[in-house]
Amino acid sequence: LTAETVGRMERLAPVIERGAFSVAYQPICDMQTHRPHHFEALIRFDPAVMPGSIIDIIAFAEEVGLIPSLDLAMCQKVLGELERRNKHGHRYMIGVNISATSLSSPEFLAELLALLDRNAAIRDRLVFEVTESAKVPDLTRLNDAVQKLRQAGHILCLDDLGAGEAGFRYLSRLDVDVAKIDGQYVRAATTSPKGRALLRAMVQACHDLGIMTIGEVIEDEA
Repeated sequence: LTAETVGRMERLAPVIERGAFSVAYQPICDMQTHRPHHFEALIRFDPAVMPGSIIDIIAFAEEVGLIPSLDLAMCQKVLGELERRNKHGHRYMIGVNISATSLSSPEFLAELLALLDRNAAIRDRLVFEVTESAKVPDLTRLNDAVQKLRQAGHILCLDDLGAGEAGFRYLSRLDVDVAKIDGQYVRAATTSPKGRALLRAMVQACHDLGIMTIGEVIEDEA
């Protein structure tokens, strides 16, 4: 097991260092206009180099301490894309996932803020989504980092509300602008009254807190 872990680290670390991954952009649409509000940046790896699901690779990066480097590399790549688009007159907004584990690190936050400062002309086009797969014990420190990014003018979104043990604990402790409701609740709302009631309650709770909502897995008109 140790040899396997070391082998995966030795494959993943150079991929992160070289930025040798691609990014897919998924539209997040406004329910009123049906037009994209922003695009979510989704990381993609070459399966010949990094086999396995994206979720498993991200979880592995968190476990072995590579997630801060991966998050910074992703931000750098998205900023490069925004710069290219900006030169052609396109002012897209893009959402980037940032691990709660990364944001809990003062060193990571300092590097992220420095990266944003170096890209001052386009940094306001970034939306940050706080993801949670590894439990973060110090939510006060995490919220401090979230507020620094909000004060710098960025929209902060809590990803996958309702998934995992920390979802609602995060909602109660973190001051964010947007909550993205996990797709299982959206799917359930299309099939049962109970599912619709749960989704309605989640949306209402967010609205009472002054938090906008995004629904995952909305793929068709129904």
